[in-house]
Amino acid sequence: MAFPEDRRFEIAAHAASLGVWDWDLRTNSFFYSTRAKEICGFSPDQDLSFQQVSAVTHPDDLPWTSAQAQRAIDPNIQSREPYRYRIRRADTGEVRWVLAHGEAIFAAEGSSRRAVRYIGTLQDITVQHDAEQALIESEARLRLAVETGRAAVWEIDLDRNALTPSPELNTLFGFPVDARPSIAEFEARYAAGESDRLRQESAELQARGETEIQTPLNIIAVDGVERSLLLRARVAPPTDAIQHRVIGVLIDITSQRRAEQRAELIAGEMQHRVKNLLAIVQSLATQSFKNRHDDASKAFIGRLQALAVATQNMKGDGRRAGALREIIEQAVGPYRSEDNAIVMSGDDAQVSSKTATALALGLHELCTNAVKYGSLSVPGGKIELKWIIERETLKLSWVERGGPLVEPPSQIGFGTQVLTRGLFGENVQLVFDPAGVEGRFSIPLEQA
Repeated sequence: MAFPEDRRFEIAAHAASLGVWDWDLRTNSFFYSTRAKEICGFSPDQDLSFQQVSAVTHPDDLPWTSAQAQRAIDPNIQSREPYRYRIRRADTGEVRWVLAHGEAIFAAEGSSRRAVRYIGTLQDITVQHDAEQALIESEARLRLAVETGRAAVWEIDLDRNALTPSPELNTLFGFPVDARPSIAEFEARYAAGESDRLRQESAELQARGETEIQTPLNIIAVDGVERSLLLRARVAPPTDAIQHRVIGVLIDITSQRRAEQRAELIAGEMQHRVKNLLAIVQSLATQSFKNRHDDASKAFIGRLQALAVATQNMKGDGRRAGALREIIEQAVGPYRSEDNAIVMSGDDAQVSSKTATALALGLHELCTNAVKYGSLSVPGGKIELKWIIERETLKLSWVERGGPLVEPPSQIGFGTQVLTRGLFGENVQLVFDPAGVEGRFSIPLEQA
C-alpha cells in the first residue's frame, strides 16, 4: 500500500531528525513541527508568532538570517541557499547551532509575483559544528607549531614509494616551493653517510618492533647551504587509500647546533686554560714544598693532582665529564698496590664536570686517609667501593676492612671537613666502625 505524499515526507523528516517550518507571509503566522519546536525549546502545543520565532534567533545572527530570508522571498532572487546560525533555546537559553533550508512559494499579483509562503526544514547541527571548530582550531595550532618551530611535514606512501612533501620541506632542501621532488632527489641532498646511517637505524627499530624514530640529519641544500635537521617520524595507521605509510617532520636546528658548537669551542679553550693554570700551580707547589715532607704539603699537592684528574676528564662542552667508572678508576688508581685491594663495582654513566670534580677530590681524601690510618696502611687491607644510580642520584658506598682497629677521631680533620662540608655536605655519612671506616654518599647528578 502506497503512503500519501504528506505521510512519506513526514517519515523522511522524522528519520533525518529534521524540523519543518512554514511561514505564511500573508498572515505572518508560523507553523513549527514537533521536532522544530523541540530544537528551539518551545512546548509541543505552543502556537508561535513572528516575534517568538525571531526571539530565539541569536541577536548577533538575526540581521544576517533576516537578510537571507529577504533574499529567498525576493521574486528577483528566489535564493534557496541554506544557512547556519545560532539560536537561544526558549526554555533554557542554551545556545545551539542550526542549519536551515528553505524555499519560497510565489503567487501572481496582477503583472507581478510575490512570495506567499516560505517553507523549509531546521536541523540541530551543534555537535557537527563543534567538531568542525575543534578540527579547525587543531589545524591552526598545528600550523602555528609548524611555522614557529620551522618544521616541515611530510608523508611517504610505502606501497608506491611516493613522497608527499610540503612547501616548508622544499624550502629546507632548497627546492622551489611548488616542486614535487622524488624521494631520491631528497636523499641526494643528504650529507655523506647519512643515507646508510638512517637505513641502519630504521632496520634496527623495525627489528625491535618500534614504530617511531628521532634522529639528527645533516643535509646540503640545493644552494650549497649545510643544514642540521632533527628528524621525527612514525608509522601511521592505514587508510582506505594508503595501507602502509610514514608521517614525520623535519625541524631546522642549524642555529641551535652552531650555537652548541661555538659553546663547545669556548668551553674547550677554557678547559685548556684551566689545565695549564693547574699545571703551573702544581709546579709552584712542588717547588715551594720541595724541602718539606710534612702531611700538609703532601695533602695540598695530592688535592691538586685530584683536581687535575677531574679537569682532564672534562669534555669540550665544559659540562660532560666522561664515564663515571673511568673517573673513579683514575681517582683511586694511584693508591692501589700488590699488598692491598680496592674492589669496585657499579653502573656506568655520563656525569657533569661538577660531579666529576667532587668525586675526584672526595675519593682522594678517602684514599689518603686509608693510606695513613686505614685499610691501605697495612698489607692485606681491602676497600669495597660500590655505587648505583637511582632517580638521577649517585649512591656510593665506601667500606674499609682488614686495617687497624678504628677509633672515632677526637676532632674533625681538614680531610673530613672537605668531605662533609665542602664537597657533599649533608649527603654524606661517615661511620667509624672498629672494623673499618664506612662511608655513604648520595650525590644528585646534574644533567650531563
